[in-house]
Amino acid sequence: MAKIGIISPPTLGHVNPFLILGKALIKRGHDVVFFQQIDMKDKIEHAGITFRRIGKSLPSDSIKTVQKELGHKHGLEAMRFWMKQQIGLFKMWFIDLPKLIDHENLDCLLVDQSDPVGACVAEYKNIPFITVCMGLDLDWEEGIPPFFLDWEYGEDEKQIIRNKIGFKNFVRDFQPLFDYVNKKREEYQISSYDYTKTLYPVSPIAQIAQMPEFLDYPRKQKPEIFHNTGPFIDEDPVADIGFPYEKLNGKPLVYISLGTILNMRSDVFEMIGESFSDIHAQLLISTGNKTTEISTDVLPEDTIICEYVPQRKVLEKASLCITHGGMNTVMDALSQGVPVLVIPISFDQPGTAARIKYKKAGEFIKFSTLSKEVINETVKKIMNDPAYYEKAKEMQKAFSELNGLETAIHIIEKKIKDHV
Repeated sequence: MAKIGIISPPTLGHVNPFLILGKALIKRGHDVVFFQQIDMKDKIEHAGITFRRIGKSLPSDSIKTVQKELGHKHGLEAMRFWMKQQIGLFKMWFIDLPKLIDHENLDCLLVDQSDPVGACVAEYKNIPFITVCMGLDLDWEEGIPPFFLDWEYGEDEKQIIRNKIGFKNFVRDFQPLFDYVNKKREEYQISSYDYTKTLYPVSPIAQIAQMPEFLDYPRKQKPEIFHNTGPFIDEDPVADIGFPYEKLNGKPLVYISLGTILNMRSDVFEMIGESFSDIHAQLLISTGNKTTEISTDVLPEDTIICEYVPQRKVLEKASLCITHGGMNTVMDALSQGVPVLVIPISFDQPGTAARIKYKKAGEFIKFSTLSKEVINETVKKIMNDPAYYEKAKEMQKAFSELNGLETAIHIIEKKIKDHV
């Protein structure tokens, strides 16, 4: 059996799917090591995966500090802030990761597509690596709008030119980040990567994406080694002991989960709550943390607020999901036949939101136009139109035919056999 390393951004939307994948690989007899910041240590070890600390000079609450500041930014402002944080983070990771890998004798490294450090170090150390995409596919293609924008897909010349201009502007703004990564590659004496084709370096042997092909825009330049497997579903999920099912009162249930950035914005939760003043529904809010203090005075009386919920089980009972556009929540909702209202803030969330609208499985609201009136109008639009539910049911059937976790493991084991 193989020894497999994992590296990903230090956010739950990326770490959690890797934990599911890591646990499944351990069940198959492999040895799995997760290289991550101290904030994630308990979560990783609780999953039975070996933890190795990177970013050793960072304080234990560094992730929450950055996320709190990001919660008050959106769009390109948020991404520019993120870029500055990323360069500082990567500098520390480039120091720590090569030393840690030298002590592990890895056969393969699983690298999140949003992390350039793992790919560069793997090439430097001659370790086969596989790129894993937890969100949107970040490979560039002129027919596909840039991932960080909520632009509609289209094939006419004006839309292609628009895509190229959006991409060109992005490269201009983020050139320092791309230059930094290629400078490290030069130091490692490995060839520079082409950031006009992929956001970060990707594996030459396999790319695995949780997002199924039927949820993406139509791609025409996808490499043969790219595999849309479907979501990684935990075979042994966290027990839902303590969830107050008895508080569900039979009204149409609206599940609200805003991710690790927006969930610190109590004002957004409150705005959503106020927008339901004349809508027959019960709200279930998952805050994802202990620090968000929501004023219940402005919420419907029967609103349920929980720190964490058994998301997939709750969505089985839901009529609508309101989310920031994190891929895991979107796929959980659609796999249960639940339409989605997306409130994207930045990164690939606008791109995910645009795909939901394109597939007619929901709607989205630009964060810059967010108001209780707009939320109220959009919720009514979805909940009163059977077409959204029909499309979500079609998605549910398509998801039911996938086994993302099993498919991903098969690809990983085959590539290890072929390249180790």
